[in-house]
Amino acid sequence: MHERMLAADKTELEKRYDKIEKAIKDVLPHIKCISANGQGEVFVSKRILKLLANWKPLAPKEECSVILETNGSLFDEEHWKQIENLGQYHLTVTATVMSFEEYTYRQLSGTKLPISQIENNLRFIKSLREQGIVNEFRIGTVVQERNFRELPLFTKRCIEEFGADYVRLRSFVPWGKKPIEEEWFTDVINPYHPYHKEYIEMMKDPI
Repeated sequence: MHERMLAADKTELEKRYDKIEKAIKDVLPHIKCISANGQGEVFVSKRILKLLANWKPLAPKEECSVILETNGSLFDEEHWKQIENLGQYHLTVTATVMSFEEYTYRQLSGTKLPISQIENNLRFIKSLREQGIVNEFRIGTVVQERNFRELPLFTKRCIEEFGADYVRLRSFVPWGKKPIEEEWFTDVINPYHPYHKEYIEMMKDPI
């Protein structure tokens, strides 16, 4: 009984996805800009990748743009080939990486992926930037208690090793997913944080 209920729920969910997908397909030719804003990894969804792969805007390609935000875990050659048609438009890629330190990266990203995989994918994106396929490459992170001491070296690597045009340091925003004390301690930008003065000094680094 339980398995039948799950199957019925999945079927109903797929029908809803089909309805949403059709509505998007009807609109896609008439838009000039597509933006994947990072609220979920774009390369995970086969439906989204298919929609992107089949995008044929009515406007001249010179007027069209794409912004892809990714955590970098799946932005490799295999996945890129599925949507490489996007390279004909003005393409901006933003990769959010919490740290280049193995332990810190896994703790903050909640993944078991090795940081080496992310680094290899960043190099792949860099190669697309050097070919002019990607027009702007940004690497970002969320500044917090666990990674703020790495920021000078992090920024240096982003620019010199991975070819980032821009490095974005975002402040931590509490989402209420963790105990309030833990979220408070995460926000090192808070002037009342015990490490805030150290953070201020770190931000004076020339990089």
